[in-house]
Amino acid sequence: MAKKLLLFDIDGTLLESGGAGMASLAQGFAAAFPEVADQPFPNLDLGGATDGGVSQFLFSHFEMEDSPEQRERFYLGYLDTLPRQIAHFRAAGEGFVLPGITDLLSGLQEREDEFILGLLTGNLRRGAEVKLRSYELDHFFSFDDGSYGDDHDDRNELGPIALERVRQTYGVPIDQAIVIGDTSRDVDCARAAGFPVIATATGHASYDALAETDPDYLLHDLSDTEMVLSLLDEV
Repeated sequence: MAKKLLLFDIDGTLLESGGAGMASLAQGFAAAFPEVADQPFPNLDLGGATDGGVSQFLFSHFEMEDSPEQRERFYLGYLDTLPRQIAHFRAAGEGFVLPGITDLLSGLQEREDEFILGLLTGNLRRGAEVKLRSYELDHFFSFDDGSYGDDHDDRNELGPIALERVRQTYGVPIDQAIVIGDTSRDVDCARAAGFPVIATATGHASYDALAETDPDYLLHDLSDTEMVLSLLDEV
């Protein structure tokens, strides 16, 4: 039986981490490369970015070699500080699961004969696991079902990677792959893969700004579980 693959973004779509990601990137880079720790850390536009793309930018910004070894060193520093930063921002009330997400994922999980829940995110795979585990959302996903910011620096390349992984894992026809995200980059990556996209104005992009990207569907949020489930049945 053919299934629909739902590819969820994380930050701004499933949860709001408050600033834990930016803080962890800055502290992780400084910890990994103390020789540049006294230099100002650049402002980063993380909305829809990939951690691979961020790494590429940072190594260029600090005029450092960009190699697999350097990236792994940076990623280890980032992943070491990420759980602490998430806990800090949650304690301050700045990190939380977005409205309706737990109910929506529960409803989709009950219909596993129709839907496969996957991730299409700029986070590192290990970072995605940390974030979803920290917000008690990890049990809804198999982290083999999706694509991540360490699969490719360019987010527009992630859709086909996710689809191929799921096809290999399940061995069933995929009737449709649908991207669900909160930024213009989510819309762009869906378009690049030929997937329909549901945009939700729960991140930093406004509803009007997202409307200008012309997604297939545009919602203010994902809080109305029955409406979102009905929409997914139609896509």
